[in-house]
Amino acid sequence: MPWPRSDRPILVGRRSGLQRDWSWSWEPLGPERARWQRWPWVVGAIADIAAAVGLTLATTLVVLLAPFVEPARIGLSLAFVLFLPGYVLVAALYPRKDDLDLVERLALSLGLSIAVVPLIGLGLNYSPWGIRLNPMLAFVALFIVLAAGVAVHRRLMLPSDEDPGIPVNLALPKWSRVRMADRFVSLLLVLALVGLGVGTYFLASSSSGSEEFTQFYVLGPSGKAEGYPKTVDVGDKFTLILGVVNHEGEEARYQVQATIAGRLVVSLDSLQLANNEKWERPLVLTATQPGSNLKVEFVLYKGDNGMPYRTLHLWLNVEGQPPEA
Repeated sequence: MPWPRSDRPILVGRRSGLQRDWSWSWEPLGPERARWQRWPWVVGAIADIAAAVGLTLATTLVVLLAPFVEPARIGLSLAFVLFLPGYVLVAALYPRKDDLDLVERLALSLGLSIAVVPLIGLGLNYSPWGIRLNPMLAFVALFIVLAAGVAVHRRLMLPSDEDPGIPVNLALPKWSRVRMADRFVSLLLVLALVGLGVGTYFLASSSSGSEEFTQFYVLGPSGKAEGYPKTVDVGDKFTLILGVVNHEGEEARYQVQATIAGRLVVSLDSLQLANNEKWERPLVLTATQPGSNLKVEFVLYKGDNGMPYRTLHLWLNVEGQPPEA
């Protein structure tokens, strides 16, 4: 069946017999195939989506393989968290050029990103993976790729003059024809972007940007920040997971004490941790005295300093009668 005629010809090839004898001629391109075979239009329609997926891949590689490249890691991570998820979602929901203007798309991209990423974290909190770097990185990247796939599919179903993609022949207006208010806004945006880039670079490259600290935390029996015991009977044992991570930039020695209502129940001495080394152990505690809202406190000491370096506490109800002497 011959193709329906169109005003736009395309160069097509013919092959006759068993020989690869190609002869070229101009034939009209059918409208039903025009969208897929006009590659400049297709590339322009999905260029921004492809760039978003490329930035996602770059962020994943830098965070996992080159975390020591601070400027690149911080800059890519900010775009990965605050812009890319919302941008591809907006592109999937509003594929037509006239659905939103540029300012609305950028504003919605920022707002939806701030909404989507915490929802992904909330879902991971109730999953076996928990809220950690690698699961968050994987699921946010998966969301971006899936939303980008939907956006590409919907855009390619549109006529070439309705997609909001990047046009191949981009004609910028002459500066003299731009209104004074638009000039001011454009210059303000450019200065803001330049200032953001310079500030990010100096923040990442400055030596004071890497804060020295010790991470001290307590988790429930399942290894998550939930499921803490609230009520136990006198003499019953309950388990909590205690963790210490050294980010002091050097080797450090720690001591940990756990008390219930001021009574010492556990003491861990001489925890020697190298820089970035993690210590995490389950602690089995026993409440020996009844009471309401008893304070279960964990105190971390660093080095030979007798002053508490970090403290954590929980509230516990202990029911029953105290043991007879």
